[in-house]
Amino acid sequence: MVLCFWLSLMLWAPYGILEARPALSDVHSSTDLLENVARRSRGESSPKPKSADLPESDKVDARIKRRNSLLHQISNVKASIDDPDNASVTTSKKTNVLGNVFISVKTTRQNHRVRLPAILQTWFQLAREQTYFFTDAEDAEVSRASGGHLVMTGCASGHTRQALSCKMNSEFDAFVLSAKEWWCHFDDDNYVNVVSLEKTLKSFNSSELWYLGRDSIRPTIDLTTKQWGDVRFRFATGGAGFCISRALANEMKPHAFKGRLRELSEEIRLPDDVTVGFLVEVIVGAKLTALPNFHSHLEEMLLIRKPLRNQISLSYNSKRKNFVPVEQLLPRDPTRFLSIHCEIFRELPTCKRFRRRR
Repeated sequence: MVLCFWLSLMLWAPYGILEARPALSDVHSSTDLLENVARRSRGESSPKPKSADLPESDKVDARIKRRNSLLHQISNVKASIDDPDNASVTTSKKTNVLGNVFISVKTTRQNHRVRLPAILQTWFQLAREQTYFFTDAEDAEVSRASGGHLVMTGCASGHTRQALSCKMNSEFDAFVLSAKEWWCHFDDDNYVNVVSLEKTLKSFNSSELWYLGRDSIRPTIDLTTKQWGDVRFRFATGGAGFCISRALANEMKPHAFKGRLRELSEEIRLPDDVTVGFLVEVIVGAKLTALPNFHSHLEEMLLIRKPLRNQISLSYNSKRKNFVPVEQLLPRDPTRFLSIHCEIFRELPTCKRFRRRR
């Protein structure tokens, strides 16, 4: 399996898609991520992670205890996960929108070899410093390939409401503890056009309450609750991705930080992305701004308007053979991400070479 992962990941390496660069310090858990945030805020370097000689269940318990303790210690820290003094982007904060975005990708162990290589080969290369993968299992290969941006959440695996809400809570917590202005969540079956994402976010002020995303296939949710009575709200489907401004996250924090989002999901018995919409529209009182250039696998990809460079997120569904209609440049491109990447960034030398070889 390890060999297959690296063979898949290095598919484009001979053509210059993957850069040869030193890896950042490995981040195997959300606790390690929070420790790095705290250390960087104090100007300290991050030590290399040590392996613990504990049973797996004890590791998880210890990890959660340490994480909760660290959350309390650094709740007021205003430091960036990426040290601004050493960041590769040197433009000002006002113009460098992408540099002030925290991109979280929710994944799971069973998708590490299936879905992540296509992301790591393509759009991740354009947002290496901003993008983190939140998962439920340690994976040294993925951690190295992502430059240490694999976050072990301590959440259960699987597609249950509890597991998904736990990961979403970890994503939110990591953003809150950063100094970033925007949090953008995506799933591991999303291709993210980071250039279009940055262009879109420039039109919105992160100091205002913004909740940007794609309406679900259900326009509104009607719900009867004990605490809030009968409510109606909209939510951005997590499968298409969504973005939340710093100002809105600050309003959400009392109801979402340190496990509260997960608890809210349990209370209203709704999935993670629906719970985010409930929190934003019902509790905080902000509104979803629906944008048509976010796309999920629930849509018919054949109907997506071109040019693709105007879209923020794209997806696929292999079982339904629901793919973005794009010229397939490689025979082994099951997600079409490599072909999409070359459709949007046609001037990449690699993409030009692929077209010449056809």
